[in-house]
Amino acid sequence: MPEYLKYVLLFGSSVILIIVLLRASKSVNYVRGNLFWIVFSLVFLALGSFPVLAEQLAYLLGFEKCETFVFVLAAVMLAVWLVLLAVGIARSKKSENAKEPDGGK
Repeated sequence: MPEYLKYVLLFGSSVILIIVLLRASKSVNYVRGNLFWIVFSLVFLALGSFPVLAEQLAYLLGFEKCETFVFVLAAVMLAVWLVLLAVGIARSKKSENAKEPDGGK
């Protein structure tokens, strides 16, 4: 892993972790969202702190470059987050329709 990528991972994930922790202390409503971002930043802190881990995972998963693995991992984690948001929105709309007396029609 290039040296600059290690520093970018450490800096970016540290900033995300600090922002989420500050926001989490102000708001209890977004527990699931805060938990996701904490895990997201901790994963990238681990990859930046232990670049050998990232290189080994990239090799085991068939990536030629560690940078590609990190990019794909970030994209997959964000895609999972978007799916979880969509499921949450669908559930809230379903529960709103169930509360209406005419069944949401």
